[in-house]
Amino acid sequence: MRSTQWGLAHPIGIRAHWRGVTSLWALARRVAPSVLHCGRSLPEGLDVWTVAKLMRRPYVCWAHGEEIACQAESRELGVLMRRVLRGADAIVANSRATARAVGSLG
Repeated sequence: MRSTQWGLAHPIGIRAHWRGVTSLWALARRVAPSVLHCGRSLPEGLDVWTVAKLMRRPYVCWAHGEEIACQAESRELGVLMRRVLRGADAIVANSRATARAVGSLG
């Protein structure tokens, strides 16, 4: 999926997020994790954010930089990324540059 389809305004993005949320929800109900993790803030972070809210569980978000650069492509991606990152109980950045970029999203 291209980064322009990571949001909810594109039909491919909506389908992908719906599949991600339903799969993650089913798995999380079976496993009953105490903490959820997402490998990137977008696109899978949105799925984890949704399931974490539904299950009332904390989540950790990993930031790599690629998705942070892509959020500049659209206002929608920026809004979604900030929501995911602000909701995270912890953010793990893969570099100092990524940590600074995450911090600047404020």
